[in-house]
Amino acid sequence: MIMTPRDDLETCRCDETASAIMVRNTDNFSYLPMVDEKERILGVYWTAR
Repeated sequence: MIMTPRDDLETCRCDETASAIMVRNTDNFSYLPMVDEKERILGVYWTAR
């Protein structure tokens, strides 16, 4: 994640449901950065949860 260009970074939004995130996570990432409506990173979502 540290070396990924920002435009290529897969993220999820804080208003998405867990099931919606899992449907979009086709690359099976373990963690996804969670962003707000202004695309600011708020934290990291653990997809195995």
